[in-house]
Amino acid sequence: MNDQILFLLLSVINNKGNIKKLINEGYSYKQISEFIDYAGDSGFLIFDDEKLILSKEGSLKLTEIEKKFKITDKNKWIEPEEKSRIKNQLSKDFIYLPHQDELYF
Repeated sequence: MNDQILFLLLSVINNKGNIKKLINEGYSYKQISEFIDYAGDSGFLIFDDEKLILSKEGSLKLTEIEKKFKITDKNKWIEPEEKSRIKNQLSKDFIYLPHQDELYF
């Protein structure tokens, strides 16, 4: 397992989140269960009272690889949405009214 997958998995477990982030990255439920098994066998996770928590080794590994993968530049937290941007410069008097079917909200 590479460090990026391990970082995502350990950060989700540490923050008591859900696995949607891993699903959105393109991993299947079977792959995620294999990642959890690997992390548990490596000593990074503890199965305690039907809860999954990080062990001391898991916390140390998370802080170690967090430096490599954590996005600290706040400008990169939200990616710009380019498909709605108007490419041509419009005059100040122009009023743009989109079609009702093109609205996403």
